[in-house]
Amino acid sequence: GYGAPEVEAVYTRAYELGQHVGEAPELLPVLWGLWYFTLGRAEFGRAQTLGEHLLLLGQRAQDPFLQLPGHTAMGITRLFLGEVAPAHLHLAGAWVDIDHAQVGRAPRRPGGRNCPGQAPHASWVLSFLCTDATARNASRR
Repeated sequence: GYGAPEVEAVYTRAYELGQHVGEAPELLPVLWGLWYFTLGRAEFGRAQTLGEHLLLLGQRAQDPFLQLPGHTAMGITRLFLGEVAPAHLHLAGAWVDIDHAQVGRAPRRPGGRNCPGQAPHASWVLSFLCTDATARNASRR
């Protein structure tokens, strides 16, 4: 599984080899794999650092679709850290700059199109935010 030490070894080696080409978007799947590994092992500090790196790569490419993996990783990591508002900013905000007419034609990318984790996590964040707002309103009465 994703938490196996062999997984980390393979992705770490792939990342080391990828450094020879620089900070290219081609590193996104490798960073995604490392992020997923650390998330699965509850290494949230390391997961956040990898998520930031993913996001930075996407931002440098100036492609909103390439920013989705970073926003997804950051949103899910922040959710697992209990940081619901920042999680919401990443999970929902990632779609603001997307040309929705292009979504069906976008290539498959880790954390982007066809990312199985983004929608459920975004719905959890919204339910937590709604529950929190409801509780605050009830306490004011």
